[in-house]
Amino acid sequence: MPARAGRGFSGRSETVLIAVILFGVIASYTLFLQLRLSSDSPGHVRLGGNGQDVTMHLQHEVMQGAKAGSRGYNGHETDYLVRSTAKVAEKATELATALKAKQARLGLHEVRPLLRDKADVTKDTTAEKDASAGSTVAATGKSESANDADWERRKQAVVGAMKHAWGSYVEYAWGHDELNPQAMEGKDGFGGVGATIVDSLDTLWLMGLKDEFAAAQNWTANELTFDRDHDSSVFETTIRVVGGLMAAHDLSGDAMFANRAKEIGDILMGAFQTPTGIPRGTINLRTRRSYNPPWAGGASGLSEFGSEQLEFIKLSDFTGNQTYARIVEGNIALLQSRYPDQGLLPYFISPQDGRLMNDHVTFGAMGDSYYEYLLKVWLLKGKSDDMYRDMWVAAMDEMIAKLIQYSSPSGLAYVAELNSGQLFHKMDHLACFVPGMLALGSAHGAVTGSKAQQYMELAENMTATCYQMYARQPTGLAPEVTVFNGRRLDTGAAEMLGAPAHNLLRPETVEALFVLWRTTHKPVYREWGWAIFQSFEKHCRVKAGYAGLRDVTNMPPEHDDTMQSFFLAETLKYLFLLFSDDEVLPLELWVLNTEAHPLRKVPDFKSTYRQPGKPPLATGAG
Repeated sequence: MPARAGRGFSGRSETVLIAVILFGVIASYTLFLQLRLSSDSPGHVRLGGNGQDVTMHLQHEVMQGAKAGSRGYNGHETDYLVRSTAKVAEKATELATALKAKQARLGLHEVRPLLRDKADVTKDTTAEKDASAGSTVAATGKSESANDADWERRKQAVVGAMKHAWGSYVEYAWGHDELNPQAMEGKDGFGGVGATIVDSLDTLWLMGLKDEFAAAQNWTANELTFDRDHDSSVFETTIRVVGGLMAAHDLSGDAMFANRAKEIGDILMGAFQTPTGIPRGTINLRTRRSYNPPWAGGASGLSEFGSEQLEFIKLSDFTGNQTYARIVEGNIALLQSRYPDQGLLPYFISPQDGRLMNDHVTFGAMGDSYYEYLLKVWLLKGKSDDMYRDMWVAAMDEMIAKLIQYSSPSGLAYVAELNSGQLFHKMDHLACFVPGMLALGSAHGAVTGSKAQQYMELAENMTATCYQMYARQPTGLAPEVTVFNGRRLDTGAAEMLGAPAHNLLRPETVEALFVLWRTTHKPVYREWGWAIFQSFEKHCRVKAGYAGLRDVTNMPPEHDDTMQSFFLAETLKYLFLLFSDDEVLPLELWVLNTEAHPLRKVPDFKSTYRQPGKPPLATGAG
C-alpha cells in the first residue's frame, strides 16, 4: 500500500522525515521482539535455526529501509521506505502476538503490538492519499478503487474454479452424488440423491451462474427422488440436502426447494423415534429403519444430533408445523437439563436414556458442529433464545480453560482433545471452524466487554495457526490432522506434524478467514485465502474437476479420486465470499449452516420444546 507514489520532493519533506523516524523505531522494536522471543531466559539469547533466519531477514529489511531513507527522497525510494516500514510493522505485530502468548504461559508481563496492522503505518506516514496509490480497507468492508480490480480478479478466479468443478461433474457424474475425477465417473455415497447438485445450488446462485443454476433447479424439481434403498447418514443428509434445499429456497424464493426439503425431512424424522428423542445416526431412505453403527456401541454422535436444529427450525418456519423444531430442539434442552454444569460434552451419548457413553471431548470429528450450532441457532432466532447462548458461552469458557494450548516456539494457539482426563495435542483440520465461531460470537454480541476481546484475540491467534498448517507444507495445503508439541521446549519435538497428512479439499480454514475478514477487515485474511486458493489450483486441479491429496508433505503430490461435494458447497463458496463485498450475504441477515448453506434469519420464530427426556410426538409431518 504505497503512499504518494511517483511524486518528487525538492527538500526534506516533513512527511518523509516522520516516515524515516517511524521506520527506525519500528525496526528497533521488531529486532528487540525477535531477540526476546528467541531467548530461553531474560539473560540467555538463543539464535539458531528459524530464529536466526528471521533476525537476518529483519536486519536486511532495516538496512534496505535505512538506505532508502539516506539516498534522498524521490517518490520511488519513499514508496520503498513506506513498504519496508509496513512489512517490518507487520512482523512486529506477529512477533508481539507470539511473545505475548509465550509470556502468558510463563507468567510474565504483557507485550503489546506497536501498531495494529500495515494499514496504520500507511495512515500515519501520509497526510493524504493519492488517488493512484494502493488502497486500505474502509470500514464498510469495500476496498477502494486501486484494489477493486485486483479483488474482483481473484473473485472471478474462484468463479472459474467453480465452473471447472461443476462442468466436470455435469460431464462425467450428472445425477450421482459425487465425481471420481481420476476415473471420470460418478459415485453414490449418499444414496444417489445428487448430493453435489443439491450442495451446489446456493453457490451457483451466489456466483451468478444462472444457466448452471437453472439446470440444477430443473433436475431437483423433476428427477430428484428419495425413494432409495440406501442406508444414509441422518446428519449428512440433513446438513447437505435439507440445508441445501432450504438455502436455495431462501435465496431464489422458489417454494419447490422447500417442498422437496419437507419430503426428505419427513423421512429423516423416523430416526428420532427413540425413548429420548435423540436420533439414531443412520436411516434407510426407503424403509425408514434407523440404527446406530456397531462401532459406536449403540451411541449417537454429539455433533450429529446436535447439528440438526438450523435446518428443521427453517422447515418448521416454512411449513408452519412446529413438530420438526420441537423434536430437534428438545435434544438440546435434554442436554441442558441433564448436564447443566458441563459446557463440554463427550461425543457419544445414549439415545435410550441420554447417558454419556465415553469420556472423549473434541472439537474435531464427532464433536465439532454441536458447539457451532449452539451459537448459530441463537443467531438464527434473532438472539431471542438465551438457552443456546448460555450453553455456548459455558462451552467456550471451558474450552479456553481446559483445551487451548500453545505451540513452541511460535506460540500458536490450538485446541487440544481431552480423553479420560488426558490431553492429546492434536487438532483436526475440522476444528479450524473454531476461530470463525469465536469471532462471530464476539462480533455479534454473544459476549461483550473483556470476554469479547478475549474471544476475538484467540480467534485471530487460532486463525494464524490454521493458516500455518497450510503454509508450512511443501504443497501449501494442510493435512487432515496436525499434532503439536504443546509446551515441550526440547529441540527434538517438531512444532507441527501432519498425521495423517492427506487433504480432502476441506473448507474450515477458509471459513475462518472469511469470518475474520468480515469481522476485522484486516487484509491479511484475504491474502492468506488467496495463497490457499492458489495451492488448490496448483496441486488439486485435474482434467476432470478437483482431487484431494494423499500426502501434503510429498512433492509432487499424489491425488485421491474424490471431488467432495463440500468443495463446491463450502470451500469455493467461502473463498468467493472472502473476495466479495460485505453486501453479498450480509451476516446480519443470514446464518450459514455447517455445510455453508445460507439460511435467512427468523427472528420472530418461537420455539416450543418438547419435555426433555420424553419420547417425541408423532411427526404429523404429512
